[in-house]
Amino acid sequence: MSEPEALVVRLALAVACSACQQPQPALLSGACPDCGTPLDPDAVAAVRDAIRQRRDAFRRRLQQLAKRMHSLTDPPLVFARRGTPRNDNHHLVEVLQPAFGTLRTSRQTVAELLATGTWAPEEHGTVAAFNALVQALDAALDYVTTLRTTMPPIGWRAVHRELTRAAAEQARGNVLMALTITAPDLVAARRQSEASNQAFATGTRHVERVAALINRIRQAPRDGPFQLDGSLDIAALTWSSTGQKGMSIADGATIVREAFADIPGMSSLPDEHALMLLPTLASSARAVDLDLLIRRAQELRKVLDDADRSTPWITDHGLLISRLNRGGARLMDEAERIGREWRHQLPRRHIMNTLTEVYRQLIEGALRDLGGAVVVAARGAARNATYQQDVVDGMKAGKVVDELRCLGVMREIDVDMVYRNASAHADIEVTDTGIVATERVIENDRVKSSSTMSASDEEFYEDLVALQELLMAMQLAVLPWLWLHTNTTIAAAVASAPADDQQRAHILALLAGMSGLRDVVVSVDEDLVTVSATPNHAVSLAETARSALSIAPGALGAVPSAGRVRLNIDGLVPVTFTRTEFRPPAVDDEAPHELPLLGLVNAKWLIDSGAGLGPQEEAKYVTWPLALLASQCADLVVSTPPETENIDSAITSLRIFRTRLDEVMPINRSSLTQRAVTQIDILTASLRGLAQSRRGQGSATESLACGQQAVAALESMKQIQAEATAMFVVNSQVD
Repeated sequence: MSEPEALVVRLALAVACSACQQPQPALLSGACPDCGTPLDPDAVAAVRDAIRQRRDAFRRRLQQLAKRMHSLTDPPLVFARRGTPRNDNHHLVEVLQPAFGTLRTSRQTVAELLATGTWAPEEHGTVAAFNALVQALDAALDYVTTLRTTMPPIGWRAVHRELTRAAAEQARGNVLMALTITAPDLVAARRQSEASNQAFATGTRHVERVAALINRIRQAPRDGPFQLDGSLDIAALTWSSTGQKGMSIADGATIVREAFADIPGMSSLPDEHALMLLPTLASSARAVDLDLLIRRAQELRKVLDDADRSTPWITDHGLLISRLNRGGARLMDEAERIGREWRHQLPRRHIMNTLTEVYRQLIEGALRDLGGAVVVAARGAARNATYQQDVVDGMKAGKVVDELRCLGVMREIDVDMVYRNASAHADIEVTDTGIVATERVIENDRVKSSSTMSASDEEFYEDLVALQELLMAMQLAVLPWLWLHTNTTIAAAVASAPADDQQRAHILALLAGMSGLRDVVVSVDEDLVTVSATPNHAVSLAETARSALSIAPGALGAVPSAGRVRLNIDGLVPVTFTRTEFRPPAVDDEAPHELPLLGLVNAKWLIDSGAGLGPQEEAKYVTWPLALLASQCADLVVSTPPETENIDSAITSLRIFRTRLDEVMPINRSSLTQRAVTQIDILTASLRGLAQSRRGQGSATESLACGQQAVAALESMKQIQAEATAMFVVNSQVD
């Protein structure tokens, strides 16, 4: 039973019905609302009198608290954007770390006070307990105000905001629980209890987000999110998003879908699309307000969905896709521009000048590209309401900003056009403590009006992050909408849109990051793609080797014209693969060897790279696929109707696999693999004999003998498969 529910019981708001034996509210009718049986009139009178006394004594003060609670904790919370923040370490020690203890103590204090008796005013200690309760609730609300009006450093912005929301929801839950004391009846008390529990649950979710953010921050790249050349280190960001452990594409996609589950379309994203958002999750851990990000994305997505339900508004589908892709690329380009400044530790004035230029470029570039689609979608039957080049190119940044504000999907503070206009006319001055931006309106060669605003470095960082937050929300709204669009023309345009060099590099960096690699470099020379990378410091070479092979098919997929891919991992011997190794040419539609051959690709990588093929890996990638191949060939042979051609196909698959095995692993095979190869050879010979008998080239006796040999070989392979499975399953459990 939760604390609010326990309080409802202690307040004795119910009268037991003698017929249905259930606690019932003390209604004026005096009858059980379920069965109509009259309730004990004395009990009803006592309950109603107790309710009246509590309401007379405590209602006014609790209503004042409730009014204050709503004014301070009703979402959306407004946070400080101006002020002088502490440095990162001081904010952690003086604000964030004490906050957890403060919230714990506050919740415990209120719970203990509310557990005081039945809250009958005449009871000894009730008035004193109520005064202490009000004081504790006021203090909790004061603390919410303190957190909300404290401007954090950018490095702790995301955590600070989530922690503030946790404090607000806890304070809300405590006040709502206290209001149960003056509930007019049992039904109202239960509603109050449910509302209190809901607030506590929401607060708990924010605390869980805080823990997740802190964990991501701890696992963030030690050298920051940028490479030496200033470009975003997608591999390092991906690695931190996975908790610094290798994982599959499916697991990485699940992390994204769970983190952004409240954004429409996210839960339905295929793995390959969800995975592309993994670096966004890591890069947003320090500064981006996740709650605000999700709410903005929801609002933006609604505009697109509403437009799709009305009239067709997309004329040039290819243009839409290219502009949305360009918007995302521009957002990343500007982030990398900041990265170059940060990596090379350039003078402060230089950095501040660059940041103001980045602000302007984000408005003129990414905001127009991403926001333009939302603006056109929202126009409906108005002028310029179709997505085509002359309309899109005719939209000025200021117009996009104005229309987004009118839609209610953007706050006034998300974009400050003063910065943009001042930067466009070189009217931003970097002072010793911040910047001064001057915007001038000029008519007839004279200044008609001007406005000036100043901001400290930290305040401008806050404004820049707010803009980036909006643009990220646009991406999270627009991309799932685009990727999952039900319009066949749009879906076809998305599928046929070519990936550029930057997108290819990002895809491969993602795969590399999930394998524990960093410093990814991709080069293309005619039909050869070379992917070079370095293992992360915290990952052993053996661990890297186990998972790095996933990069190879990813590289071939990213560069369709390539026929070969070379993996060049520091500490390992470079290995080259052909496209046919991952997708061998099929003998027919039912060729059994395709899947088993992929095991040999893994074996080749571990052997040729020098990582080493251990007994467990051999069991997994060589022996077990041999047994699988035998089983699939048997299924093909006995398929209905029986055909000699099926036997021929099975023999061909066995021969292809056997030949490839000799190429990949000619020597040093385990005894288990040797046993499997022997049985494969017996099975192949037996099937040849069966095929000859089917064609009249052998006797019935020979056919029977071949069939018996094949069955015996298959039975042996089942045992071998079980032994192989036991080896790599036990090994994975130990790992």
